[in-house]
Amino acid sequence: MIFTQVSIELQKTIKKASGAEKHTVELVTLQAKQERISQTRLDEFSMQGLKKVVRYSLNNIGDYEFVIFDYFLDDRGTRYKRTVWERDTKTNRIILEGVVANGI
Repeated sequence: MIFTQVSIELQKTIKKASGAEKHTVELVTLQAKQERISQTRLDEFSMQGLKKVVRYSLNNIGDYEFVIFDYFLDDRGTRYKRTVWERDTKTNRIILEGVVANGI
């Protein structure tokens, strides 16, 4: 159990009075607990082996439970593509899981 923090990237569109739109990215930092994942299967599409997958357990996130986002950062600044963002009914926590984003 490793206590850490993650930052989710929220993309917002700000509309100006002139009708122009400006897209911004807001980082929201949340407290998390990193969990271990057993990786025993190969990636069946590329057969290059296992991707780096991380799983975090978040508690007390408030209104951010229902936001839609694609990427998040860990405490080291590594960017991940979100694959799972759901509530665990047994522990009543939010599970955040993702794979390393390679910039594609």
